[in-house]
Amino acid sequence: MRRKDRESQDLAARRVLSLLGGAAGAETYTVGSIEIGNPWARATPKGAPVGGAYMTITNKGAEADRLMGASSPVASEVEIHRCPWTTASCPCGG
Repeated sequence: MRRKDRESQDLAARRVLSLLGGAAGAETYTVGSIEIGNPWARATPKGAPVGGAYMTITNKGAEADRLMGASSPVASEVEIHRCPWTTASCPCGG
């Protein structure tokens, strides 16, 4: 993939992921061959030190891709966790 295309996709992905700064509804977003499905977040109780946001990220392209990081306009730190269960059995509901 050309560098300019990668930078454009990276910028678009950051914009989509920034939607998780607030409660996001169940929708699907596509950035190039990457699909971000059903992003959502629960309201964080006042004073809670952590919150959570959930989504499914799928590579629909033929080329392998890698998630290199994440950021949020409303959090000083972002962690990414992979749910080892199938969608139907995942305790997070995702």
